[in-house]
Amino acid sequence: MIAGGAAYFLFWGRSIIADMLSDGFEVPWMVALGVHAVAIFGLTIGLMALARQPADSGAIQVLTWVGVGLAVAGLLTVQPLIFVGFGIVGLAVLDGRAPIAGAALILGSVLGLAAYATGVRSGFEDAPALTGPQEAMVGVSVLAIALGSLLIGVAQFRSAQVRHGGEETDR
Repeated sequence: MIAGGAAYFLFWGRSIIADMLSDGFEVPWMVALGVHAVAIFGLTIGLMALARQPADSGAIQVLTWVGVGLAVAGLLTVQPLIFVGFGIVGLAVLDGRAPIAGAALILGSVLGLAAYATGVRSGFEDAPALTGPQEAMVGVSVLAIALGSLLIGVAQFRSAQVRHGGEETDR
């Protein structure tokens, strides 16, 4: 999840940063495709691991699986589904598993959906240039989703360390 969140930021954030700097920096297509693949695989694996973690209630567990399904479908198809899925995942992890990460995911999702509602079509070849407020909404959205993903990854890593911390290994 950590690698996926970082790759998500690199893939979606690079074009926003390049636009803001107006330097015309272009990443080779194969490099961008590789980063996008790392984002998809890293986030999918991390989200599936999150969905498998026990939640406080069955409803939260179902909510997590629904959010994971929509986010993964969005990673493979259309960006607005990413926002909807991560928003639902954010709601699901507010239960105590990763509340700060959940708040970041919800913020990113709301801003991403608001940007789409204002006509932003980032990621498309023929997308119109973003205005200042749209650029800010998309930029903060990408950053918040990446940050939320990173925080969930760190929480998963710490949880695994705690679960396996008492085991001794012979080497």
